[in-house]
Amino acid sequence: MKHKSERAINMADERERLTYEYQYYKAQLEEMQKQMSSVRMVSEEMQGTILALEGLKETKEEALLPIGSATYVKAKVSPKSKVLIDIGARIILEKSPEEAKELLEKRKEDLAKTAEKIARNMEAIAGKMNEIASRISEQEAPE
Repeated sequence: MKHKSERAINMADERERLTYEYQYYKAQLEEMQKQMSSVRMVSEEMQGTILALEGLKETKEEALLPIGSATYVKAKVSPKSKVLIDIGARIILEKSPEEAKELLEKRKEDLAKTAEKIARNMEAIAGKMNEIASRISEQEAPE
């Protein structure tokens, strides 16, 4: 009789451990989903900026430039205008629109690689969660 109660205690401990592990992976997965969402938002913003830079080529006189909070300013822009771009560590350089576009496209490629890495990690964690869920189900099944 004692042997069965020890086994029941061990199974309960194992189930508790598996449940904790499952919750841990679930939290990791949720955090990675947030990271993926942020990566997508930044990538979309970069694409919008790339399109705006391409539009500078066709700008003949005035353009509306966003200054924030849905507020714009009319500005005279020529195809030879320079743009200011943050290259990191709060260092801003003056570049041609084409140079800025190339830099943004490179950053976008790097973001795509980051998104792929996050997606692979999410798959691996989801696999671990499925494995843990199966083990919990096996323990709960009547013998």
